[in-house]
Amino acid sequence: MRRDAREWTVPGSFRALLWWPPVSLMIGIVAPDAAVVAIIVAGFVLALTGVLVHALGARLRRRPAASTPRPRPAEPAEFDAAA
Repeated sequence: MRRDAREWTVPGSFRALLWWPPVSLMIGIVAPDAAVVAIIVAGFVLALTGVLVHALGARLRRRPAASTPRPRPAEPAEFDAAA
């Protein structure tokens, strides 16, 4: 079934970056002296995680399920026997 055009989801990298403000706040509370560098690194790690998870999910959605049996082609003899 095709998705509705009005439906929209946030891309994976942006969805991961939604965690950046709370992570940055925790980093600032725990290590205020190293907060600037740690916050920047946390942003890059979260963005990279989002991109990788999104790419992996897209790859898994494209792959056909291994347990799905493929239909076998009908042979002409099967049609003659049914008639």
